[in-house]
Amino acid sequence: MNEQTKKTSGKFNFFDFLLILLAALIVFAAAAFFFWRSDSKDETVTIRYTVLVKDMDEKIAIDVREGQEVTDTVKHNHLGTVADHRIIQSDYDQYNEEEHTLVKGSYEDLQSIYVTIESEATVTDREYNVVGMKIAVGSIVYFRTPTFIGYGYVTDLTVVDAKDTDGKAE
Repeated sequence: MNEQTKKTSGKFNFFDFLLILLAALIVFAAAAFFFWRSDSKDETVTIRYTVLVKDMDEKIAIDVREGQEVTDTVKHNHLGTVADHRIIQSDYDQYNEEEHTLVKGSYEDLQSIYVTIESEATVTDREYNVVGMKIAVGSIVYFRTPTFIGYGYVTDLTVVDAKDTDGKAE
């Protein structure tokens, strides 16, 4: 047999060392991730978040009442109860060419509504989840009450009460 084609068996080389090291790192990372995730506690909190439904025709009779149940119109999950609502005239920004500034204007025939919803949420990695739906300022919420259907963006979010997973208030 030729010297160049002879196989070397039983020798440990640098590439074998790298493969073993890589496999050990993958196993260690998976174990650390598993144990780190199992040690983290999900915290249950009561939150209030406000959804702005913009630019509805003034002829629409808005009938939202405190205490009404709020349901997600996409997945039909319970999102909480109406804690407050406020109807305002819809406004817009207009450029004033004489003064080179933005000024507020109001639509005469459009109105907007702020609906404040109170709900239990879990906090995982500083993210609020209401039945699997991420609630954060800027996220869109499609919702309905027994007397109103709308969608809008979350404009405000506050934590009312925080509890551990065992239900004790902090």
